[in-house]
Amino acid sequence: LAIIGWEASLFLFLRLRKFKDQKTVVVRTLPIGAVLAEMKSIMLVILAILVLRSFMDCAIGTYLPTFLTERGVGLWLAGASITIVQAAGAAGTLIGGSLSDRIGRRKVAIFCLLVPPLLMFLFLKTTTWLIYPLLFLMGFSAFSINPVFLALVLESFPDNRALANG
Repeated sequence: LAIIGWEASLFLFLRLRKFKDQKTVVVRTLPIGAVLAEMKSIMLVILAILVLRSFMDCAIGTYLPTFLTERGVGLWLAGASITIVQAAGAAGTLIGGSLSDRIGRRKVAIFCLLVPPLLMFLFLKTTTWLIYPLLFLMGFSAFSINPVFLALVLESFPDNRALANG
């Protein structure tokens, strides 16, 4: 694979070595302290939400197969439960941003904040095959909030997107 990378680098070097640089536009920037103070209100709320949600996400990722095995679920299905949650989370991450563009960030964020704990409660009370659809819905809704927060941050600070994103 390194050879392919070297070939790509050589190709780009040969194609772009005569490229003339355009003049760089100098943008006046604010001191980082002032920018961070401006971002504090939104960032603290997002930080609090993400810290609190991380307890649920970590518990699912760490203890789910053990929990299901102790409830009598076969080892194969208990292991597959993590795959179900993560695959649903990937789908939720892909769809969450587009959904928030269409119906609004606030609605999607409220949905993603309220629904996963309710689904977790139903999951803990269910002992039938319904645990797998609940796991899918829980993973989908729990991870859908990440692109919503990213879009919210980028929209809130258009002049300092790189710092806000970081």
